[in-house]
Amino acid sequence: MVESIVADARKAVAVLRAGFPGDPGGGKVEPDQEALDGYLEELAGLPCPVLDRATGACRLWEYRPVACRTYGPPLSFEGEPAPHCKLCFVEATPAMVEDCRWEPDPEGLEQQALRELGVDEGDDWETLIAYAVADGGAE
Repeated sequence: MVESIVADARKAVAVLRAGFPGDPGGGKVEPDQEALDGYLEELAGLPCPVLDRATGACRLWEYRPVACRTYGPPLSFEGEPAPHCKLCFVEATPAMVEDCRWEPDPEGLEQQALRELGVDEGDDWETLIAYAVADGGAE
């Protein structure tokens, strides 16, 4: 099963490289949120490469990255609402979704812990799940 997940991620990366807002070879996203938002909006119809299209289940559920663990519920970051996973709220009304909205780590404890571990803010960068999974399977 791992091989099929990696193969699907590599196919997704081939599609994602066009117009990628950052390094399309390595997957490092540039810190231009407006460019990233526009890029993601253009690709909103693409399914996640680890999604089992037959069942709608995540094939990496037990091992999913932090981004996936926080994607699903309707979140807000610094007061800005982020989209929720429509697979998690199939029959929910917009009001029900909003009732579930919350802001993770409002006290900034994650950044504090990272600083205590010696991780500089400059070391922090983002990628997309397809890049993370495809790279993990590189030989």
